Amino acid sequence: MLIVFNTPLKHSSPLPKQLIEGTKLSCFFFNKFKIRIIHNLYLYLKIYFKYINYNMDYETEINKILESIDDQVIQPLNLVSDKRNKIIKDFYNKFLNYNVNKNNLKESLKILEKYEYISSIINFKKGDKFRFLSKKCFYDLKVSPLVSLIQYKNGIITYRNGLFINSVRDDVCLFKYITDELLVKMKLMELIND
Repeated sequence: MLIVFNTPLKHSSPLPKQLIEGTKLSCFFFNKFKIRIIHNLYLYLKIYFKYINYNMDYETEINKILESIDDQVIQPLNLVSDKRNKIIKDFYNKFLNYNVNKNNLKESLKILEKYEYISSIINFKKGDKFRFLSKKCFYDLKVSPLVSLIQYKNGIITYRNGLFINSVRDDVCLFKYITDELLVKMKLMELIND
């Protein structure tokens, strides 16, 4: 499937000139009602490219990203978000009779927006960054700060929190940070699957 702009967009459009003037992008389903997809794609690519200090050919970069996506490994962003939000709500559900947890639930959903739920720490590597929810203080559930894995051994997760080294049992809900590169790929998968 192919996207081709036959009619020029408004001059005030945030899309770069290369995309406005007849750029062809493969692997996208496009009809006259889905121009918003291209705009959203541009916004996510802008986030992705903000760390790169040189001008890029957007078409080749988009094609490189699309070629690097593996359907079995990368899930669409909306599915990842739905799964994460469901897990968080289920985790808090038993403890919502404490009023402070109602506010903590909203805060946790906001904090964990760029994270994905991971069911097991086995696939983590040393140095991977993650957050977790623990039932240790069930009357005031909060998301842990961003920590990095040191080791996992005998059901104990040892992690570094700044200068401090702590440990927690592996019965916690783990959330791995989604890098900007992976976030763009997940959003592309979402747009392709729409």
